Amino acid sequence: MNPDAATSQATAATRVASTAKQEAQPTPGEIASKISQIRRQSDHNKREAGELLRQIDAMKASGQAPRDVNLDALRDNLLIAMRAQALAREIAELTQQADTPARRRRTEEITHELQQLQSQLRYDVGGTAAAPTTPAVLGRKQ
Repeated sequence: MNPDAATSQATAATRVASTAKQEAQPTPGEIASKISQIRRQSDHNKREAGELLRQIDAMKASGQAPRDVNLDALRDNLLIAMRAQALAREIAELTQQADTPARRRRTEEITHELQQLQSQLRYDVGGTAAAPTTPAVLGRKQ
């Protein structure tokens, strides 16, 4: 192979690799669109969770709760899910900030809080016989 052909092929390969790398990297506009979508979904989930909390409270107050459902556990888990959703939204928004020690520290704090929330989940939602009352932690066998 002559040197000019090798150089030409190397240049073409570099262009292909560069194009592939650019295609793999989302554009700032795509990232902003995804963040906006996460915000909309988060807002929707927050409204739905609020409505579910109202329904749980009304059901509990009326005494019409199903006997095989632990409404307190269900309510607690819903509140935990709402907080986890807010933290997930914050993490998504943090990706738009420069990589600084403060951003890394906040990401670690969020991760720690999510782990704490996970340990607070209740598994006795379906009544006392439905599931163990101690929460399972991801990656840990019961």
